Amino acid sequence: MDAQAYLLRHGWSGPGNPLNPTRRVGTHGGLGLTKPLLAARKQNTHGLGRQTTRDPGNQWWLRGFDDALKGVGNSDNTGAGATTGTALA
Repeated sequence: MDAQAYLLRHGWSGPGNPLNPTRRVGTHGGLGLTKPLLAARKQNTHGLGRQTTRDPGNQWWLRGFDDALKGVGNSDNTGAGATTGTALA
């Protein structure tokens, strides 16, 4: 992880400017950090990067199963594996 790129992306003015503009020694006031960094506190012990819940809206398997069941029991099966009901001699 590039810390400088991360801080620049979050509003740091760049090298030579402190994060806290009031703590700079000298005549330059410095711009410092233009907006505060927002950090969320971790409330569980699952480890870093682990999702605590799965996305309930991403049920691709359920939609696929429902689509497969729509063709079961229909009298006019037009799918690739459909048969006409006659025995092969």
